[in-house]
Amino acid sequence: MPDESTYVEAEKLVKDKQYDLATVEYEKLLLSNPNDVVSLLGLSEVCRKTGDSEKAKELLDKALNISPDDYMIHYHFGEYYLDSKENDKAVAYLQKSISLKEDHIKSYVLLATAYRRMKEYEKAKEAVSKGLSFGENYELYYQLGETQYLNDEIDDAIVSLEKTTSLKPDDHQTYSELSYMYSKKDDLVKSIECMNKAYEISPYSRYRKKLFFDLKELGRKEGDVLDATDFFRQGEYLYNDKKYDDAIKYLDKSIELDSKHIESLLLRGFINFSKRHYTEAIEDNLRVVEIDPRCQQAYYLAGKSYFRLKNDKKAIKHLTKASELLPEDDRVYNTIALSYIGKDYEKALENIRKAINLYPRVEEYYANRGMIYEKLDRIEDARKDYEKALKLNPKYEYAKKKLETLKNKSAEIKKAEDEVIEGYR
Repeated sequence: MPDESTYVEAEKLVKDKQYDLATVEYEKLLLSNPNDVVSLLGLSEVCRKTGDSEKAKELLDKALNISPDDYMIHYHFGEYYLDSKENDKAVAYLQKSISLKEDHIKSYVLLATAYRRMKEYEKAKEAVSKGLSFGENYELYYQLGETQYLNDEIDDAIVSLEKTTSLKPDDHQTYSELSYMYSKKDDLVKSIECMNKAYEISPYSRYRKKLFFDLKELGRKEGDVLDATDFFRQGEYLYNDKKYDDAIKYLDKSIELDSKHIESLLLRGFINFSKRHYTEAIEDNLRVVEIDPRCQQAYYLAGKSYFRLKNDKKAIKHLTKASELLPEDDRVYNTIALSYIGKDYEKALENIRKAINLYPRVEEYYANRGMIYEKLDRIEDARKDYEKALKLNPKYEYAKKKLETLKNKSAEIKKAEDEVIEGYR
């Protein structure tokens, strides 16, 4: 019988999104006991989160055959079907989970989620109410608030989400939702207060943008002439209409009127990046971080621009700062990994693993890690990653090519590596 700490460690690896290591631990446990339900459920969760839904379902079916009255198995089935957007099936399994263990709070959370997605708002609220009868839970209050908002009960929704923040003060998403709800009620002061809190917790660009415009709107007076924000909005409209050169003209005017107009600088920088004007993109993004040192997006785009210019040292510096500000941004770690190619393959591997753990359903990440494994002479690991990339996207030609080169051991390996690096630049 495995020590309890082994299960705890495996669960922690899943929670920390270290899916490769969690897989190893669960496979070890199943090797010693193929009918270990806890390990079957744990490995199924890893498979589901990394995009292998077929294997996840297979493991759940096996667990159910072993222990048909285990509420956790039905709960995991509920998660599985919610993930695949089969809400009616999710409801059936979650109801079964609750019938087996009436006080399982997480089952009520997912049940409310399923009903909300099905637009059965009264049933969603009933699920929340029943769950709350067993104790307060921030996820239940969040589901209640979201349901009430969709059911046009905005005042009640605000009360529920305020309760959520009192139970979980570091939940940036709830503060963001509250900000939008207060905006709907034309309470800009409260909207700004909530969005500022969201941005303090996690500096997402969408949070900063709403905060920026709420502050501008609060300061606007009737009869004001056209200002920098008006020119930005026109520039943004033209950008969305793919009229990039015209957009730049309006953004230039916006910045001329207000040299610290962050949104105009960011959008102009992004357009310059898209047009491969990397030096200009860097200039705009570095101006932004002078104004707002917490603007993660600006550090990311500056870093990626340096990468495209093959200045990997400066790329890594700015991308590392972006990762510190927003540790859950998988794109940053992928670009850092590519910046280390040819310099430090262990650091490249460390960063691409972080990208995969954060977002394990991107085929390019597995292909990039496969390339790094090749450089480290870990050919079998490379082959598995290329196969994983191909499983996520059967039309992924690069992965097909790499698998073929591994089979043939041909000289094309080096050429293909150079091609993919240049493609990212």
